[in-house]
Amino acid sequence: MLRLGTPQRLGSFAIFTANRRGESIHVRLPTYHGRNLVDLRTWDPTEGGLKSGNVAEIRHLPRLAAALAKAEAKATELGLITDDDNDKGGAQ
Repeated sequence: MLRLGTPQRLGSFAIFTANRRGESIHVRLPTYHGRNLVDLRTWDPTEGGLKSGNVAEIRHLPRLAAALAKAEAKATELGLITDDDNDKGGAQ
């Protein structure tokens, strides 16, 4: 199995601004105890870092991505987000 590295060495490959307070969502692909993971964390710079997060084995990533795509489609259908919204907060 390919080892992707520890969270500290790999860093975040996608960072999205989450709100006006400056919190951001970091997406990482670390390896922990020999398991490749997908790690989504909310960071709060005013409180020194990690606020909350979710981690799952990498094998769940396709289903997670599909669920997020369905949520995006429904939110667009309901008028909750527009194409303009997608241009404002993309990955850094």
